[in-house]
Amino acid sequence: METLLLVSRDAAIVAVLTGGLLWLAGRRIPAGWRHGLWLLVAVRLLMPALPTSPVSWQRVLTVAKTQQAGSPVVPTFPVDASPVIDSLPLVLAASASNDPPLRNEIRSSPVAQAWRPLTIWEMAFGIWICGVVAVLAIGSLLTMRFGRRVKRLAVPFHLGKNGLEALLEALGRECGWRKLPRLVVTEAVGAPALFGLFRPQILVPPATLERLSETELRLVLLHELGHWRRRDLWVNLALALLQAVHWFNPLVWWAFHRTRIESERATDAWVLRRAGAKHVGDYGEMLLRLLDQNTKPRSGYAGIVSVVESPQDLRRRMMGIGRFTGKRNRWAGYGSAMILLGLAAVGLTQPPKPGKEREITINPAADTFTCHVISSEGAPAADAEVYSAVMETVEGELIERMALAGKTDGAGELKIPIRPEWRVTEYLTIHLVVKHALSGYGAVSRQIPPANSSLEIRLTQGLPLRFRLLDEKRTPISNLRLRVVRAQIPVYSGDDLEGPKFWGRLPLLPAGFWNAVTDGNGRCSIEGLPAGLYFVDHDNPKYEQIPGHNHQAFQYRPEEKKGEIELQLNPAVTVWGTVLLPDGTPVSGAKVNILENSGYVHGGVTAETLTDAKGRYELQRLIPADYALQVRLNDKLKADWTADPTELNLKTGEFRKEVNPNILEGGLITGKITLSDTGAAVGDMLVCVVSPKDSLPLASWTGRTDRSGGFQIRVPAGMRKVYLAGLVPDGYSSANKDTNQLSQSVEVENGGTYTADFALPRESRISGLVVNESGQPVAGANVTCVSPTVSAFGPPKVVTDAAGKFSIDLPAGIETAGLLAESDGLSSPGGATYPVGSDVKLVLMAGGFASASGRVVDVEGKPIAGAMVHWNGTEAAGVPVKAITDKDGRFQTKKVIPGKQIIFYGSKNGYGSNSSFAGFKAGQAVELEPILLYPADATMTGKVVDASGNPVSGAKVQASGEFQTRDATAISDSDGKFVLRGLVKGWLFVQATKRSQGEFMFHAEVRVRTGGGDVVVKPSDRPAPWERETLIDFVGKPAPPLKAQSWFHSAALPESRPGKVRLISIVGLDRPLKFSSNILPQLQRFREEIQDQELEIIVVHGAWPREEVAEFLASDFPDFKLPVAIESEKEAMSKAFGAQYWLTVVINQEGQVVFQNRGEWNQAKKKVRELLGKAK
Repeated sequence: METLLLVSRDAAIVAVLTGGLLWLAGRRIPAGWRHGLWLLVAVRLLMPALPTSPVSWQRVLTVAKTQQAGSPVVPTFPVDASPVIDSLPLVLAASASNDPPLRNEIRSSPVAQAWRPLTIWEMAFGIWICGVVAVLAIGSLLTMRFGRRVKRLAVPFHLGKNGLEALLEALGRECGWRKLPRLVVTEAVGAPALFGLFRPQILVPPATLERLSETELRLVLLHELGHWRRRDLWVNLALALLQAVHWFNPLVWWAFHRTRIESERATDAWVLRRAGAKHVGDYGEMLLRLLDQNTKPRSGYAGIVSVVESPQDLRRRMMGIGRFTGKRNRWAGYGSAMILLGLAAVGLTQPPKPGKEREITINPAADTFTCHVISSEGAPAADAEVYSAVMETVEGELIERMALAGKTDGAGELKIPIRPEWRVTEYLTIHLVVKHALSGYGAVSRQIPPANSSLEIRLTQGLPLRFRLLDEKRTPISNLRLRVVRAQIPVYSGDDLEGPKFWGRLPLLPAGFWNAVTDGNGRCSIEGLPAGLYFVDHDNPKYEQIPGHNHQAFQYRPEEKKGEIELQLNPAVTVWGTVLLPDGTPVSGAKVNILENSGYVHGGVTAETLTDAKGRYELQRLIPADYALQVRLNDKLKADWTADPTELNLKTGEFRKEVNPNILEGGLITGKITLSDTGAAVGDMLVCVVSPKDSLPLASWTGRTDRSGGFQIRVPAGMRKVYLAGLVPDGYSSANKDTNQLSQSVEVENGGTYTADFALPRESRISGLVVNESGQPVAGANVTCVSPTVSAFGPPKVVTDAAGKFSIDLPAGIETAGLLAESDGLSSPGGATYPVGSDVKLVLMAGGFASASGRVVDVEGKPIAGAMVHWNGTEAAGVPVKAITDKDGRFQTKKVIPGKQIIFYGSKNGYGSNSSFAGFKAGQAVELEPILLYPADATMTGKVVDASGNPVSGAKVQASGEFQTRDATAISDSDGKFVLRGLVKGWLFVQATKRSQGEFMFHAEVRVRTGGGDVVVKPSDRPAPWERETLIDFVGKPAPPLKAQSWFHSAALPESRPGKVRLISIVGLDRPLKFSSNILPQLQRFREEIQDQELEIIVVHGAWPREEVAEFLASDFPDFKLPVAIESEKEAMSKAFGAQYWLTVVINQEGQVVFQNRGEWNQAKKKVRELLGKAK
């Protein structure tokens, strides 16, 4: 219905433009061209799609949109109206309809649809259909009645008929026409007319034969023959059908009426060109005589055209006939043609889509990809329902849409078409879920697959998940609907990963998909689940969201028989409030969202809704925790206002809390995005503004560039970081050579305007050819860029074409890349790097990989089943590999890239992590030493206090350590106390932070060992990590003094040492010494190489406990004898440099810094040799 209205709107605009042009041009446009101009209205109604044109009238609409704030459209809905469920996140759709999420699915069920009221659009569609049927029925009835009237009132033996027939045959011979319309004398018409589509008839009333002369009758016949030759009856039929479809548009009726009138004028001109200028007077006299016969027009009939179509327009026809000279005006014809083409370019086109020139098409030939569904035995599974879940980025937020893709055929195959919008979707991920008697799951990739790509899903017989739901009093909760949702990333059987952190937004599923309702005992069972990781949610606003990453996560393995899972739900907290402008005007249709703001302590609990007409909102099903609340205004308000994020703390026992967000003027960040080499503007580019300290996860403001590349984003005052996101034009990059997004920091003040322009650099590109050992090109081979790391979504991958060629685009400035090619069990040599910008040849061969196996055990040597083991290259070693230990704790993989050291990690719930190193050669099978995992069963209690010793409540407390799998987190209570659980025994770094309005207002840290009693976390004089963002350059300046609180392997050394060269390696800082210990052997070897008393090498570590450093040096480096200093906390050298991580400093004999850098160890050694006169 919406498309119909848009087409009718366009036709109305063309009608108005045509009428205006003809009024301005007057009689200067010939009649035939005037008729052609009016036919453009019908052409627009018949066009299913419009070509693009820079002069399209629709540019007015585009300009009107882009003149508003340059940010993406926030969906707004009328009060009490439900937004389209498939286009919004679950929690947004639920809140907008004032129903819990899962009840929206109930509403869309077939049973519910039987009684739901009609929407406005459905009622409009019904009225339109009735109108179309009525107009067509009336037109058809009138035409049939007229046909019967013609037959009934025919005069077959009129005296003048024979002479008229002879005259008609003579005209046919003159014009060379063999087949002519049949001549009928009838009293059914008052003036001559042409009637009948398939058997045309020239109808002549008896009065016409009696009153007109032979010359005039000849002109009458020639006029009707003109309509016949011009196919005007068929044109009128098309106009009648289009008019019936657009019966509601008066401008269409008017335009078609003018079309019929201009058809008569064009026929007049056609007759006079054949009769000659000498018959102009006779022709005009004939029309006047016919008018005297009281003729009635028959324009309402689709199959008839009359000589006198409109008596009211006869005066203009006579004027046109009187001006006829018989001479063709060539320039008038050329001008009319230009006008017609110009009107078509304006009225029959649409403006180019913003950013169209930059759309990235991945393999245009890939229109479909094939999903193969097989049983556990490998047989094809027919009639299996395949659902596609597409993860897209909208306004910088991840949203998943899920829909039925179709059913497999008898061969177990389903071809899934690739929708055009998938090709330009930022961070696209397609997942397939099969719901059958058995179930299965598979992920395509984050990019559109090539045409020859397919995905195989093997169905498994899974056991159901059984739940029991209890309230806070442990009373069973009945009639509560639970549902489970598969994790959005592929998960291995036995995988203990917590899954992606998508802010608690679960994808929308069709009704009845993996959900169940609890019975009177609070029990339910969800059937048909494939193995993997699942999130659980419920639909009752009375109870809090189920804690856990994106709600409670459950591991499901087909080999396990899970018992009943018991979930206890506490009463929910509701946040409500009103969003008002500073003058008190309510803000309706604004999106209000809330996110747990304490490091996912409870797994990212979130809620979202829209404000109503009075600006009110309500967020339900929240748990006691710290939150960040933000309001996203619609485009109209964004131009003048912005919303300040609000931090709030929901406490236990608090059931309702009022929060009225602050709407303010803020500052305006403007800018333009162009291409660095050509200066061309980049339209439709996503621009994001965040807090540079990432203190509020929801504190983000977004916008898009217009066609000129410009953008405007209004943000609250404070330090803001502007960066680019989304797709970029082909061949360009929004990241620099360090793979960091292009960004700018801006200090914003209220009322200020600031500029942040960006120029997109050219991408680096590496191309090449994949061949076999015989030198033949290999098509369909997978080529992976294994280094450097250029994307958080995994290494770039491409497939070779029919000629074995490939090309991979990389961020600007990258000079070398590691490539790996694979096909049918063969691979290219692993770990090899190639220069970017050149063509490379990758040779596939057998034995290109190494294999590895090993065991994961606990401290007693017992095997640990279900532990995840990761391989990651230390340099350009490439593709990460994962494996899961079996019941004997063993793992094995056959795809380890050779030639580089690989680090191994082991993790499982209830245990910590560990690592080891190994090197591999191609074709080598390596049995690794057992990897030991320590139990994560320790608990730490403590208190957070400020500098005066007063307790600090609401602080986020985190503990990290060498063997800690993931940070343990807690929130301090009103007395500042906290409890950390799931810790691995040993030394831990405990940090406490607290924010206010997006800024860190409190930071404290301590390094302690578990089992030492209550821990006191108090502020430190050492700068917080986010305060050490910029390294201070001391080169050419006196070195800051080295002050230490403890020394190892040496007595206390002086703060400075004139006359000596000092090489100082500052290590550790926020990490234990072990994480920087790889520098210690290098320092020891360099000391042995340079036996010079003028050289002093010192290792400086952060302000950590002396006991931890002593234990580490004694256990891991007993032979290390260089001086090691633990810095003074208040006057640390690392603080003076603003160092974040490892820093190497060289100080000359005069006490000046001559070199400082992060990690440039070889350059530091070179500088030392120069100072000592021992340069190689």
